[in-house]
Amino acid sequence: MTWRGWLLAALIALPAMAPPSAQAQFTTEAEEAAQGAQAHKGLVTQFGGVYDDPDVGLYVAQVGARLLAAAGQQGKEYRFTVLDSDLPNAFALPGGFAYITRGMLALINTEAELASVMGHEIGHVIARHSAERQSGAMITGLLAGAVGVLTGNNSAAQIAGLLGQGALASYSRGQEYEADQLGILYMVAGGWNPLAAGDMLSGLKRSSDVLEARFGQQDAGWNEFFATHPNTLERIGRAVALARDTGANGDYGRDRWMRVSDGLMYLGSPASGYVRGRDFLHPQLAIAFTVPPGWVLANQATQVSAQGKDGAMAFDMARQQNRASDPLYYLTQEWLKGRQSIQPARASFAGLPAAVTTVRVPTQGGGEQLVQLAVIERAPKQFYRFQFVMRDSRQTQPVVDTLRSFRRLGPDELRDLHPWRIRVFRVNPGDTIASLSAMMVVPQDKEQTFRLLNALDAGMELRPGDLVKIVRDGPLRR
Repeated sequence: MTWRGWLLAALIALPAMAPPSAQAQFTTEAEEAAQGAQAHKGLVTQFGGVYDDPDVGLYVAQVGARLLAAAGQQGKEYRFTVLDSDLPNAFALPGGFAYITRGMLALINTEAELASVMGHEIGHVIARHSAERQSGAMITGLLAGAVGVLTGNNSAAQIAGLLGQGALASYSRGQEYEADQLGILYMVAGGWNPLAAGDMLSGLKRSSDVLEARFGQQDAGWNEFFATHPNTLERIGRAVALARDTGANGDYGRDRWMRVSDGLMYLGSPASGYVRGRDFLHPQLAIAFTVPPGWVLANQATQVSAQGKDGAMAFDMARQQNRASDPLYYLTQEWLKGRQSIQPARASFAGLPAAVTTVRVPTQGGGEQLVQLAVIERAPKQFYRFQFVMRDSRQTQPVVDTLRSFRRLGPDELRDLHPWRIRVFRVNPGDTIASLSAMMVVPQDKEQTFRLLNALDAGMELRPGDLVKIVRDGPLRR
């Protein structure tokens, strides 16, 4: 495995009504519902838990219920969940389980766009696309959770990639088009403007282009939607053509959605921690660390990763199973399962007991990669874990600097540490994109982020009275 492979890239792509094929008949709807229910808890855990905002969750469920009525599914039981993940995505499990991430909601600008995403997912469920692809046993197995990088199987990143691409995201092109078509039909029947489906896909493509330019293709986690759903421009064109063919001119619901999105957390939450430039800060764990200059942090549900031109890092937590709490024993006997390592030693970071070592890991090309590991005791039998893969294994200073930057947050820092939130402003005469972008708390690319959140392409300007989203710092006010 190459050094780039250690970046966690585990997001399920936006998947996609018509009678199910003959293959789907091998699994009954009752069996699908049981499979979905069995996988639900593990999947929610893998993607950061449920986003803790009852107003947002209720609103998404109400849009989902309206879509179900439009699809003739009033009597069916569905479960709509908002996931506490920064990365924009939405997906569905068989049996009526539909999910959308907080990161996807941040890119939505109208209720009709939300309806297009959720209608697409409902289309996948009703058409029973999952049953056409694989058995529920495969879904359940892949959702069992990522394993440690060095447990004898593949890396956590590879397992996570299987989760995204094998269990949920590998709909065929025909299934994606079918779900797009069904979602548009549901939007029309529900009273929304179907042109919003094209707007939503265009917004996601815009997001992908911006993030790819900002972070490069190395950061696959931000781009997983489009890595697993090619031909996006073609999908946009088809969606727009289908919407126009309906002749419908329904509601966009922009003001309703903007009222709900005001206060939405952006790039992190107290439960998942915050990325602030090169710093990762976690208020609930009361810890922080800093990655080397030029490295890009990505905060995902079960792991924080960072990557630069010279190496990559992964950070997570684990629990010791045997004997008394001991960082060195956990590192060498439980995490590495007794595999030979190079110079394992005790250490201390931020005044906490720790242990470090280096291990040789076989690569796909038949060679070896040196991986530097560290564990820091969080509590008895609970450990923070760092993994580093450097392009040049002799280059150890970035590893040393990152570990030495690990620290515990004090009361003053915790008191002043707030999530970033989307705030909705009404444009006044004289306001410009430049002046409103300057109000954003994001440290860089302010105008680009403002345009991204508000779906403003180059050349588009604001009009007095428009509602726009700005990222600000501070507690929730509703």
